[in-house]
Amino acid sequence: MLSGNMGRLHEEELVRIAFSSEADGFENEFIEAARDELNRRGIAAPEIQLLVDQKSQFDFLEENKSQEPLGTVWKILLLIFSALWLTWIATAILKYRGYDQKFRDAWRWIFYGFGMWACIAVLFTLADVNGK
Repeated sequence: MLSGNMGRLHEEELVRIAFSSEADGFENEFIEAARDELNRRGIAAPEIQLLVDQKSQFDFLEENKSQEPLGTVWKILLLIFSALWLTWIATAILKYRGYDQKFRDAWRWIFYGFGMWACIAVLFTLADVNGK
């Protein structure tokens, strides 16, 4: 049963499973099935090493993307369009894709935007009251 499921996976995914441990969330039988599938496909050691290197590069990028700050252009856009629900959806997408720092920064700038619009509303109200 397991070997049939492993046969559907891409080589990169098989390598990820084959070179993981139980601490990564895979049981030993899955790890062994992935290794058996790699052997069955006749993937040579240099190819496996290349796939392992690609996996480690991907893991490095995945770990670092959670700490990426929000760009200046996005901060300005979120500040201006903070009252639009579309910006709130954008923050959910950031969180879903693993950009934790960008998510926090986005909500901070949406909050700043609400404050900015509230100040503008107060200023217009005061200008209208003083103008009469």
